[in-house]
Amino acid sequence: MSLSDLVAAYAAVVATLVLVWDIIKWRRAGARLSVWVSFDAFKESEGDQRRAIISVSNVGDSPATLTHIWFVWFPHSVYLWLWRLRVSCIKKQRLVYIPPHSGNELVLPKKLEHSDEWVGEIQVPERLQELRKTGRLFVVAGTTTDDRGTYQEVV
Repeated sequence: MSLSDLVAAYAAVVATLVLVWDIIKWRRAGARLSVWVSFDAFKESEGDQRRAIISVSNVGDSPATLTHIWFVWFPHSVYLWLWRLRVSCIKKQRLVYIPPHSGNELVLPKKLEHSDEWVGEIQVPERLQELRKTGRLFVVAGTTTDDRGTYQEVV
């Protein structure tokens, strides 16, 4: 094996690594949301309805506009995984959209720059409390650039 063969092999390995790194950077580019939810954050007394705190952060490198929050329920984990694989026969049960509020004003849509965080709260209906116990309940944050939304399981 000559010196030119070694240099060519080295160049091929470096070029492959650079290509893989560029693919990783391309996949991570854009807005990415991180969602956190707590159902049991507040409960003043036994008569009060539960409230949930929802936090959405933009951990990506470009801005995103948070447009809506909704809940999705799957009766079993198998349905969730089949839906993620985009099997068309799987139907998820989309629940009624509940607008988060801060005081008396609606706080969505909200533009999130890199590392910005949005926090809202909702009153949790009894239906969500029941579904949370019988299957897998997710809170979904939707943006103008992502048609599927960012999912976080409510535990």
